[in-house]
Amino acid sequence: MGRLVFATQPKGLALLAEAYAIVGVIFGTLAIPLGLEGQWTGAAWAVEAAGMYWLGARQGRVYARAFSFVVFAGAVLKLLEATGLDAAPGHPLLEGSVIGPVLVAVSAFAMWAMHRRAKLDEGNGVEAMAGSALPWLAMAALTLLPWQWWTPPWAAAATAVLASATFAVAIRVALLPLTYVSFGMQALAVAGFIATLHRTGEIVDGRVLESGWQGAVAASVIALSVLGSAAWSMLQAHRAALARGVQPVWSTGNVIGVLAGVSLLHLAMLFQLSLAQAALLWPLTATVVLWVALRMAHFPLAALAGVLQVISACAFGATQSVELDAAAPAFAGLHFWRPWCSAWPPCWRATGCATRRGHVSTSRRARRASAGPMHGAPLRRCCGRRWSGGSAGGCSACWTKACAC
Repeated sequence: MGRLVFATQPKGLALLAEAYAIVGVIFGTLAIPLGLEGQWTGAAWAVEAAGMYWLGARQGRVYARAFSFVVFAGAVLKLLEATGLDAAPGHPLLEGSVIGPVLVAVSAFAMWAMHRRAKLDEGNGVEAMAGSALPWLAMAALTLLPWQWWTPPWAAAATAVLASATFAVAIRVALLPLTYVSFGMQALAVAGFIATLHRTGEIVDGRVLESGWQGAVAASVIALSVLGSAAWSMLQAHRAALARGVQPVWSTGNVIGVLAGVSLLHLAMLFQLSLAQAALLWPLTATVVLWVALRMAHFPLAALAGVLQVISACAFGATQSVELDAAAPAFAGLHFWRPWCSAWPPCWRATGCATRRGHVSTSRRARRASAGPMHGAPLRRCCGRRWSGGSAGGCSACWTKACAC
């Protein structure tokens, strides 16, 4: 009926035709849960919401776009209702359909693209705020899939990989809101993985954490994902600071990401090492962390390196009951080299700075000496002969040697 009214009276009865269309959409929406199961209802409502939003954006109808957001909210609720928890060991944490999250994510991205194309994301209105939630809902729907397919440790690692892919796409197409979504996904991956940690009870003579190499691999994947995003932002800030000639200023998100990634890498060692072995290895890795921190002028990372040294010293003191090989040579064990590795980066940094200052001053003296005869410098004696005033070729033998004497 709405289509007939639009065809016959496009101007005079436009409001009546729109009323017919809205009533038809409402009844179609109500008919979906009656004919389909719950897991399909959310998917169908999400597709319907995307179509309604396209119509509202094309015709410039605010109430049509508002109703599409209401329908999409119903789709999200139906999707959550159709998703259940499975607390059995060795099983995925969630159970549900695959088509539902995929269609909800596709519909949310379609609505967000139309929202941005129509420039409805400008301002602080209700519709702008609702549109900013669309990428979060889309990626949340996609994040449900790893937790339905794999056990929690591997699901957390898959979430981190998905977050890295999202971050790469956001940087590639310059979508700033999507980068914040990737950071939220990485935080979810870290929190979800930490929630799965279990102690073995063997602190000194055995591995500290359960799961073995699988836990170590999952922790390393999550840590590398977090450090990848943090390293990109760190390099950008460092280059900008070098271009301005100032010290780099690190954002709160960068500091949290760097500290979390480095800490998670050290935590991954406890899946394969005992606490005594980790206490001997962490000072070496902390030395590398300190070197990177000094190179990048990253004070929080340098502070973390110091904290790792303190933790390793405390852990080593607490594990003195471990039998060590007393017949080993004096310089063959980590007990001798660990303090040297801890003290090497500050000494190297100070020596490097002094060397650069000496090199700069020596270079200036060399340039001043070599430019002397050409710029009216005082007369000098070289190789027993006297410079001939302003002549640049007075002492050809020593002039070719940059007048080293």
